[in-house]
Amino acid sequence: LSLHDALPICLSAVFMQSDMQANIAVIHPLVDLASKYGFQRDPFPKVNYPNYVHKVWEAIHQHGNGCDYVSEQVLQKATSKTGSLIFNTRKYQTLVCIEVETMHIETAKAIQQFAEAGGTIIFIGKTPHQSAGYTNFKRVSKEIENISNSILKKHPKKTGVVTIPENDLINWWLAIQTQFEIKPYVKISNPVIHVNQVYYTSGDKDIFWFSNYSAAKPHRFSANFNNNKTAWIWNAETGERSLYPVTNNGTLEIELGPSESKLIVFENQKNGESYKLENTKKLKETAITGPWQLTLNHLNNTSQKITINELIDLKQLTDTKDFSGNIIYKKVVSINSNSSKTYLSLGHINDVSELEVNGQTIGVQWYGKHLYDISKAVKPGNNYISIKIITTAGAYTKSLKKNKAAQEWSRGNLFGPTGLTENVTILTD
Repeated sequence: LSLHDALPICLSAVFMQSDMQANIAVIHPLVDLASKYGFQRDPFPKVNYPNYVHKVWEAIHQHGNGCDYVSEQVLQKATSKTGSLIFNTRKYQTLVCIEVETMHIETAKAIQQFAEAGGTIIFIGKTPHQSAGYTNFKRVSKEIENISNSILKKHPKKTGVVTIPENDLINWWLAIQTQFEIKPYVKISNPVIHVNQVYYTSGDKDIFWFSNYSAAKPHRFSANFNNNKTAWIWNAETGERSLYPVTNNGTLEIELGPSESKLIVFENQKNGESYKLENTKKLKETAITGPWQLTLNHLNNTSQKITINELIDLKQLTDTKDFSGNIIYKKVVSINSNSSKTYLSLGHINDVSELEVNGQTIGVQWYGKHLYDISKAVKPGNNYISIKIITTAGAYTKSLKKNKAAQEWSRGNLFGPTGLTENVTILTD
């Protein structure tokens, strides 16, 4: 089992033995969607109604809360008590209705009971006012409309109609969170659309998974948790656990490279080794110049060897613009330093990298910084560097013009360049 495969498996094992937390219930306008556009069936739903409906959960989580999408049946079967909507093991303090106009009368009554119990109810743009059934349609619709009006009139501090979001859902949800005093599990500074979090519990452990799903952009932020336990970082690849540094006011500074995630766990155990951040900012940086010898092993079972004088996106070269497979870059590098620490940086790439130095396998990297500690493998003088890059299949499938399936899966603009495109550098202290 490679590290490339091990990470998602290890994370899945942690999550499967834990319970995801959610303090907000969200209901979609499914009846309205069906009445306006028809039922969305196979092969894939074609219409999102409203167009932002699947982005609401992201904004909620990006501000440190957790949510579940629920159905009318869940609301009808739930019980309301002391400000919570309780369904099996779930307890929600807030209900968000996304432009819901139509529902069953039983659902409207359940929402009213939640409001009477002190729950927070947020209607986005519209309030329920139509019956989902044809029997006694006008009478039942009027009853649903009266319930909505009653909820808003009797509980003005805990309920309300908010504006429909435009493009900035992050600040839109922040305003809602502030207005209704919705307490997050974790307060996150500088939230962005490509970084998110999910909160789990397992026994006495509180587990937070932060993920950057941009393959191009890193992100750094501060996180404040309502937690008195000790913060640890778990490495899902190696199984190592380290104490995560915490500032005097209880803040965690979190940095995520492209496509990187971090698993931070709060537990009662207080003793252990501290987490060591790789700080390469003060190191001397030396660029490795060409030429580079490349071996390209294509997915179509062909192979070719080329020489390039400088690193370039292989999509820009006529002979390799459709290439997908693995690329081996080889170079002899002279290192005259006797540094205690030596690193090799591949710059930003969008693919998987694997490094060998002097025949010694250093490791594999497919997220975050493609930065390798080669201190134990290098020697004074000539060093043999071999960098393997494993690409996605997009460029090749897009070139198969007569293959309908390939065209379907590779339509649109291909993401990112192919291979090494930035300077490969040696970092020494």
